[in-house]
Amino acid sequence: MMTRVLVAVGISTLALVACSSDVQGPSGGAPPGSGGSTSSGGGSSGGSSSGGSSSGGSSSGGSSGTTSGGSSSGGSSSGNPVNTETWGDGKMITANVDIVAGATVTISPGAKITVSDGVTITVHGTLTASAKTGHATLTGKAWTGIIVASGGSMNLTGVDLENSTSGIHVNGSDTVAKYDYGIMTGGMFTVDTLGTMTTDHATVVKGGSSLVNGSLAATFLDYAGSDMGMSDPNATVSVIDSKITGTGGDFFVPGAGKLLHISYTTIDSTHCPVHFNGIAKVEMDHVTTGGSGTTSTSGFGLMIYMADPGPHTISNSNFNDPSWDQTQRTAVINVSNTFIKGHTQAKPPTVVGQVTFSGLQSTAISGAAPRGTPGSAG
Repeated sequence: MMTRVLVAVGISTLALVACSSDVQGPSGGAPPGSGGSTSSGGGSSGGSSSGGSSSGGSSSGGSSGTTSGGSSSGGSSSGNPVNTETWGDGKMITANVDIVAGATVTISPGAKITVSDGVTITVHGTLTASAKTGHATLTGKAWTGIIVASGGSMNLTGVDLENSTSGIHVNGSDTVAKYDYGIMTGGMFTVDTLGTMTTDHATVVKGGSSLVNGSLAATFLDYAGSDMGMSDPNATVSVIDSKITGTGGDFFVPGAGKLLHISYTTIDSTHCPVHFNGIAKVEMDHVTTGGSGTTSTSGFGLMIYMADPGPHTISNSNFNDPSWDQTQRTAVINVSNTFIKGHTQAKPPTVVGQVTFSGLQSTAISGAAPRGTPGSAG
């Protein structure tokens, strides 16, 4: 049930509407074969990922042949072992595969590789591609995705992932996962505790619920999808020079985390762009939420209820919906040189707790947007 409270502020009205007070991150379990933990709760649009293992028979290798194997589960894989080889155009992967420790699989520029439904590619060795000028494609109707297992390494540039149900899953510690200049249709990013992933100039289309329990650093990311959660107290997310387009639900829904840093980024088409509950520190700088100019495409500016003590900082940013929601909990939130539609320094929003406003602006802040073009074509 939603409760609506109207609070008069000067000649304007600040609508304070409560979402859920116990948001914990996106709902649903970890992708199959991950051995990861399950997170519950989350934003209003948080989805889930589920599925079973795949099995198959013997394999016949080769860069343009067919690969098949057994099932995959947990951090290790019993799928068909793959040693050092090149995956070229026309290759078909019909069952789970495991790039073994010490092996390197290289995806050729321009290669179109077809992956059967439910199949997972697990990486204990190295999966690499350098195809920025001639994208390669891993495609299928409903293949699972890529798991970078503990000790594995993924360095993909210019590889499009089509119709994967789970996208990229970084399984844990001692991993190096990098995804640049690629287009992922469907799927999401899942980074387990102690896992690390970076992405630069990537595009996510029809994305699901990403979950970060380790570390994710994204630059020039164009993400169109449901939400991004955090549910580990040591988790960190950094999103810079990016474009976030939600699906009408809450997008950044930490639940638990060490740091959420967002800068030079736009966040549109959400119910709540950012939740503050459970996150030790939020930093927002040169961020615009709710559309460009003064047109709002989001329901609310910020949800600062249940905020941890912080201190949290918001600076040089634009909130094109003036509605902020909060409850009586001590949290230090410093807002400076920021435009909040309908409010000025003389009549700031009425909030509860240690929220301070300095230099509120009557017009939008310039430069609160990506410093370049997000996405794989940037």
